[in-house]
Amino acid sequence: MTNADQQGAMNRMRMTLQLRDGFVRLAHASADVVEQTVLADLKLLVEHARTRVPYYQQLLGHISDVNSYESSEQLLAALPILTRSQVQENLDALQFREPGLNPNLYEGQSTSGSTSKPVTVFKFAPLYALEYDAITLMDWELSHRKTNSRIATFRAVEYDADEAPLGPPLSYVGHTNTSVVRSVFTHSIPELLNDLHQAKPEIFYVNGVVLRQMVQEQLGGGYPDIYIDQILTVSDRIDGQLRELTRQAFGGRINDRYSSEEFGYIALQCTTHDHLHSVHPSVYVEIVDDNNQPCAIGEQGRVLVTSLHNMAQPMIRYEIGDIAVRGAECDAEMKWPVIENIVGRTRDGVTLPDGSFHLVSFFDAPFLEIRNLRDFQIVLFDNAIVFLYAGINNLSQSQEATIASTLSSVFALERKVVCRRMAPDTWQGKWKRREWDRGIGVYAPGMTDEQVLGSIATV
Repeated sequence: MTNADQQGAMNRMRMTLQLRDGFVRLAHASADVVEQTVLADLKLLVEHARTRVPYYQQLLGHISDVNSYESSEQLLAALPILTRSQVQENLDALQFREPGLNPNLYEGQSTSGSTSKPVTVFKFAPLYALEYDAITLMDWELSHRKTNSRIATFRAVEYDADEAPLGPPLSYVGHTNTSVVRSVFTHSIPELLNDLHQAKPEIFYVNGVVLRQMVQEQLGGGYPDIYIDQILTVSDRIDGQLRELTRQAFGGRINDRYSSEEFGYIALQCTTHDHLHSVHPSVYVEIVDDNNQPCAIGEQGRVLVTSLHNMAQPMIRYEIGDIAVRGAECDAEMKWPVIENIVGRTRDGVTLPDGSFHLVSFFDAPFLEIRNLRDFQIVLFDNAIVFLYAGINNLSQSQEATIASTLSSVFALERKVVCRRMAPDTWQGKWKRREWDRGIGVYAPGMTDEQVLGSIATV
């Protein structure tokens, strides 16, 4: 590493730690102080968008003076909602490049998020990485994680490693341990659980789907006891049932994060309670009803997210495609807005024969308690709802009845429910999760698993 590279690395570390300290101070600040900070950033963003970004220059002509708005809520209410289709249709007009900066520092990321509808978001990479790393370190500090913790990471990666270096940003705070890494694509649940017992981590990174299968295996498979202090989850909804099963299986507590490719961190779990706090100094999260008005406390609605610092492609009141419940003010020290839970996603729905869309949610569904159930896929046919599942054994008649009752209620369709256990060589590595559309043909009992899977229509 050259002297210039070393100096650059030192500067990145210094700026990351300074930004972390700023986030930590705001985590302990009063609601009024946080609002003043957020409003100032929001005004800068809107002024930038309306004067320098072509898409917003056309839309925000009615905003003559951002300083006339006295609250962030008032200012946001004056701004239009941005949809996924609008982002894709106006991608060039939404972008801004600062003259004189290296254009290679702007990076685009494409994602289908929770909707299966692709969208591309451009970011100024150095600033995005700096903010993401600072929030990571803030979360570590507020959650009182030790810098020498043993770590295991079981995620959607393509490799295994017994001593993967952690590197920045954890190395900035003196973390010198390595991480045990396992690919959830290439290992069975028993294999993953055996490796977890060997690693004995204090901190365990895993997605919610794999975690549910692992805790079911731990509780039902005759394994020795294991204690994991913190289980860090991302990418999937975490319900109360999974939290309790995880406590029974591993003794520790789930610490969930809500994030997306478009924004990075959106919300972090409260250090005291199970609800989430939006990362308010970084993103402004709204939960709105069908009339685009703020939901009442305890009411569920659509999630709108505003990135306060992405000037490269302002994402203002972006409808991300998730359904959440607005929470009451937290009695813990942090006063950032509360998301009680994420209860649904627009992908989790079905288009009925009359063309209407029906939201589908399995949040706390009774059949998720079935320990034999390892994974599942639902396929909607014109004449049946087919529940394909992976499990050690066949489901019992009572378990199938529970599933049939739940699906009939959730989908609101009068169709027979067929439960089919799939052979491991059919589903492993080919699983496509919860993609529904209107009926896509007639189900016949003689269909092979591959034929059923081949019928899945992606929304």
